[in-house]
Amino acid sequence: MPQNISLDGLWDFYYTPQAFTADETAVLPDVNLFSGKMIIPGYWDDHYELFDTEDFFGTTARFNPDYRKVHFPMGRTLTPHASSSFMIGTGFYRTTFKLNHKPNQQFVLTIGPAVKECFVYCNRQYVGKSQGYSTASTYDLSQVIKHNGDNELIIALCNY
Repeated sequence: MPQNISLDGLWDFYYTPQAFTADETAVLPDVNLFSGKMIIPGYWDDHYELFDTEDFFGTTARFNPDYRKVHFPMGRTLTPHASSSFMIGTGFYRTTFKLNHKPNQQFVLTIGPAVKECFVYCNRQYVGKSQGYSTASTYDLSQVIKHNGDNELIIALCNY
């Protein structure tokens, strides 16, 4: 039976207004750029107070002009889609964790609904991606996980 390990909590966070295209050769942000924080699970639109004093937010944040927070009634004519993203770009979530496990043990990461695109890297190695509106996904980390040591996990979420 698989063992569940929760990675919920406060992760390091970095935002860029640029779209992210990921593969085995993509360049990930340097560790020192992850100066903000983000609650996992969560959307950056709901918790931007955790990083709104960071330089990457103040100087480069791109806001969606068609967004507005939900407020009822919504009006009599066509209104902006209330669930549209407040910020547009890519949010990079980063955490480290330790595991003590057997070399042949399987490790699968499950990520809840991502708004558009989700890219996963474990120990700076590309693991995979998913696309779709509010789509959950799973990733097999077994081949890239470090046995009995520190592991770095980076999840890039792009809603561009």
